[in-house]
Amino acid sequence: MKKVYLSLYSFILIFVFILLTGIFVFDIKNSQKHYFPTTRFTEWTDYTIETQEKKVTYKGTIQVSDTGNSLVFFTSHIAAKVYSNGKLIYQYPVVNTNPFSVSPGYSLNSISLPYENNEIEIVLSSPYDGYIENAPSFLLGDSISVFGYIIHKDFFSFIICILIFVFGACMVLCWIYLRIKTSVKPNLLFLGIFAILLSIWSINELTLSVLIMKNNIVSSYLSFITLALCPLAYAQFVRSYSQDEHKIWDIFCIMNIFQIITCILLQVFKICDLKHTLWTTHIAMASLIFIVLARTMISLKKGNISANIKIHLFCIIICTICITVDFILFCSYSIKHNIYYRFGFALYIIILGFSTIKESINLMQLGKKAEVYRNLAFTDQTTKLNNRTAFNTDFEQLSLTPEDVCIINFDLNNLKKINDTKGHAFGDLYITSAANIISDTFSKYAKCYRVGGDEFIVIITQYSKFNLLHYLNILNTKIQDFNSSQDDFNLQIAYGYACYNPELDSSLNNTNSRADKYMYEDKIRKKQGNQDSQR
Repeated sequence: MKKVYLSLYSFILIFVFILLTGIFVFDIKNSQKHYFPTTRFTEWTDYTIETQEKKVTYKGTIQVSDTGNSLVFFTSHIAAKVYSNGKLIYQYPVVNTNPFSVSPGYSLNSISLPYENNEIEIVLSSPYDGYIENAPSFLLGDSISVFGYIIHKDFFSFIICILIFVFGACMVLCWIYLRIKTSVKPNLLFLGIFAILLSIWSINELTLSVLIMKNNIVSSYLSFITLALCPLAYAQFVRSYSQDEHKIWDIFCIMNIFQIITCILLQVFKICDLKHTLWTTHIAMASLIFIVLARTMISLKKGNISANIKIHLFCIIICTICITVDFILFCSYSIKHNIYYRFGFALYIIILGFSTIKESINLMQLGKKAEVYRNLAFTDQTTKLNNRTAFNTDFEQLSLTPEDVCIINFDLNNLKKINDTKGHAFGDLYITSAANIISDTFSKYAKCYRVGGDEFIVIITQYSKFNLLHYLNILNTKIQDFNSSQDDFNLQIAYGYACYNPELDSSLNNTNSRADKYMYEDKIRKKQGNQDSQR
């Protein structure tokens, strides 16, 4: 039945994807009309271009009309100067305040044209190659309409990015919650970090981000840094999710960390800008894609086809289809909205996120069951103290470092007599009463065990900081108070203690034997004292 649900769910996702693709492709002309619902702005294309080294000048005449007097265009890592009738009316940046780089960052330039007839000269320059080769879109008209167009154009991509960010943050918080509760794998954490980084990078690639981020330089470099950090988080996720401990992951992660640190240091010391070292991030991403596909194919070839590998492969196929659709739309219609690759990554993260959350919750439930079974295995059900199994386990561990360990052995006098004369119900009450007194006295500072029917042991691991005689007096007082509070039986507990002494004990077993010997001596004294009092 689960396979049927998965098949139906996959079919619905594919159908929705095909439907959205069809609507988008066949409604291109209508969507273009929708982008320009009024004549409040137009694109200015009537200009000439003069190209110089690292500088491009656009010249032309603009007549201000009723549509508005704003000239708006977006630039990336480009400085801009705008002249009207020979007068400088706009400059970005006025002063480059970036102490670490020469880049002016991202900017949405909005200029109010001062005259009805403007002889416009726009001078664009960039410290990087390739950024001034393609002319930006110069939008002319009402600034509000232009900004509305930008918001509308990037709205769906922005919403997808926000959803990825929110889901990533939820995964990180979910992992923290589960980690507090039990031990879980870090795959949910790394997927959440990857989603957050990917969403921040993707948002900064939108023109809309310039309207949101006030610091244009921070926005541009945030894009570089988040993209550089993505491969490391993604590699750790795939490694944990697919349970693949091949050394290739360690090699990649070490090299990727070195690449990130190197690029940042080169930027900080103005040796090489992040833009110029971006190719190293692209190589890291390509290498990671190759490693993921290679390791997946190797697993499939070996027949190690787990449910996680199947889900991951399915998600990779979805992303590939979405990226292909964006590429086809760009090549066929010159549409560069990049909505579908964002949609594909959103599906990828959501599907894997739910799969990972489900797996983590199942592991947490198994952990709880294991803890219950462990408690049953190491807990005496009558007294709720640690049992003989727990004592043997702890004793073996403490034997490795017995220094500063003290052992107290306890034995209940007259238990058989209570069972024979009053019945086993009173015998159980005798045992639990003694256990409660021992536990109340020592459990805050030591571990208490019931190791036999009427035998108890307390182990103190920091004896030098513990006033043992003081707490033995408290134990005796509690026994006296208990006996004076009821008439059913007279509780009597014999005890003896010994602390590890390397001159006397070759091992912790010797210490325990000495404590047991002192306990039996006390047992005999108390029985004799009880007989003398009865004479």
